[in-house]
Amino acid sequence: MRLNKNEYICALDIGCSKLSAALAKVAKREIREMVFEGIPAKGIRDGSAIDSIELIACIERLMRALKAKSGVNVKCLLVNISGRDIVTKHSRAIVPLAERGNKVITASDIRKANEQARILGSSLD
Repeated sequence: MRLNKNEYICALDIGCSKLSAALAKVAKREIREMVFEGIPAKGIRDGSAIDSIELIACIERLMRALKAKSGVNVKCLLVNISGRDIVTKHSRAIVPLAERGNKVITASDIRKANEQARILGSSLD
């Protein structure tokens, strides 16, 4: 994420028992102000959304409260989902460029590489 002269960084943590958000106002590459907010989590259990409508409502309430405290209308958000059943898998994919005759990477190439990595990273059982 690149920051302009006067920007912010905002992060959301979705846990099993609470949702937390932090917003840091950044000016000249230094944090000038930080705002924190948290509410009890609803609609999520063990890292899985069991009631997406309830979870979305909680996130909306949290982000409205963060906006009220900070005065910032958040456009970009870093999200963390935690839970004991969350598993990460790393995979890699290659998209050949030579068959097109040029080596310019396009948005389509990125989508293909991401899709291949997703397929390779998913378990078959």
